[in-house]
Amino acid sequence: MRRLIKKNITGEVDFENRVKRLLKDRTRKGIFLVLDYAEVRQTDVKRLANVVTQMSNDDFPVRILLLARKAGQWWDELLTESRSVKLLFDSVPMTHENDFPVEYREKFFMKTAEAFASKLKLANKELISPTWSAQPMPSERLSKLMDASPLLLSFEAYLYVRGVAEDESVMVEMKREERRHWMRSLKVDMLGENKTHDYMIEAMQFCTSLITLLQGTTLQAYDE
Repeated sequence: MRRLIKKNITGEVDFENRVKRLLKDRTRKGIFLVLDYAEVRQTDVKRLANVVTQMSNDDFPVRILLLARKAGQWWDELLTESRSVKLLFDSVPMTHENDFPVEYREKFFMKTAEAFASKLKLANKELISPTWSAQPMPSERLSKLMDASPLLLSFEAYLYVRGVAEDESVMVEMKREERRHWMRSLKVDMLGENKTHDYMIEAMQFCTSLITLLQGTTLQAYDE
């Protein structure tokens, strides 16, 4: 069985040299590189394409997968601006519909809600609405009246189990739910208004975002 070696190269300051070192390492039979959020990392895509086209070798296969939330103008511009990108990648991107088939939505929603209920019960049973399973399901999201991706359906299922009413969009309510989570964790009075509490919550959200962004970086990149 071939051994899969996972390496994170996106956090490196010297991106191109790191890619070159990977391509020169012939201890394995080939390399599979994945670049996520390609739509906002066009410079990295160009640099990666330049290095790979310069060092291409038929005896050492290199496969590259670009992941993006959607195709569009950014991809058309890359193909126009970079000869290496045009040579290396298929010009027509492989896409899929974000919409979840209507016939599967209700089953997916209920299975997801049950899973959330099970996990939340272990964490803190007070987080679960005692009557969640008896409440009407979000019919618009489960029908053709509204778009529904697996992610949006999962958010709906979470709020459903929590017993949280959606005053606005599901994304806005999930943002509020995150705030409520930090308030519970910091033992902040949810009913009272306190600017110090607001500062604490904002600081916690900011620090969490930074930690997420810095994952995978080297110490040098972190210091910079």
